[in-house]
Amino acid sequence: HVLIKNGFERVTAELGIYIKENVYLGLYVDEILIASDSIVEMNNVKEMLHKNFKMRDLHSPERFLGLNIKQTDESIIITLHDYIQKMLKDCDMLDANSVNSPADKKDDLEKIDLSPVYAKLTHSKNIIPEEHHMKAAKRVLRYLKGTSKFGITYNNTDGIPAFTDSDWGNSIEDRRSISGYLIKLGGGAISWRVKKQPTVALSSTEAEYLGMTEIVKEIMWLLQVLEKTDVEVELPLIIYADNQSAIALGKHPVQHARTKHIDIRHHFIREKENAGLIKFVYISTHKMEADLLTKVLSSTVFKRLRDMTGLKYQELH
Repeated sequence: HVLIKNGFERVTAELGIYIKENVYLGLYVDEILIASDSIVEMNNVKEMLHKNFKMRDLHSPERFLGLNIKQTDESIIITLHDYIQKMLKDCDMLDANSVNSPADKKDDLEKIDLSPVYAKLTHSKNIIPEEHHMKAAKRVLRYLKGTSKFGITYNNTDGIPAFTDSDWGNSIEDRRSISGYLIKLGGGAISWRVKKQPTVALSSTEAEYLGMTEIVKEIMWLLQVLEKTDVEVELPLIIYADNQSAIALGKHPVQHARTKHIDIRHHFIREKENAGLIKFVYISTHKMEADLLTKVLSSTVFKRLRDMTGLKYQELH
């Protein structure tokens, strides 16, 4: 492999990243992104690549993997403006009116679908979307139209704060809970996920605890990646949660009738906390940034939490 022969080390936890001293190289199929604090070292790497591959140098990139990128002396800003505009054009919605949130709190697709459509869903694989499905999809596009210039700013802000939240029994169809997490670095979100839990939680504490498992797994991966970089990581990493009972369950292995059935694989939270790698800290729901990932909120609450995550309007030029 050319990169390995030239002194680069492949990051085991993220196979698309290669590191050589103070040069970081991200590789995805046939696109390469190089970062370094040394222009000389960066040019040496580009010269090596030109000798081995037919390639085009875009210098400081304005686009990468669908992202719009703007770099200043103090920050890096990413948006999806061009991608969103193309999507709106493809859907003939460039002239649509924008809305303040991606979903309406009054709408509940599962409630609508459950009784008349459930029988058809269990017997047919070719269900045509109905009007309310299209209305919901168009609302998402209308929201994106109004926020196409919103983006994430990364700067030299210290710390790696993380947030986890679960909405107990959110799914009307099967009563499974929805979990979401958000991890920030350099003042902006770098990892986030929303997932329906694979099993039915019997309490809000259990739902939150299962969701906490997911963010701990992601943080363990992130620590492996950052270990190879010069990013200073202060341990334990703080994870914010808004359920004090779930936090207590992670700290103290007290077994009782309400929690003894929880699968042992979820208890590795305690192992990582006892090792000093993570620490769960209570935060009020009012400040829980991951709350916007797990449920439909009013536009006012949604906007407040969205702003807290750092996703804001950006001047692209």
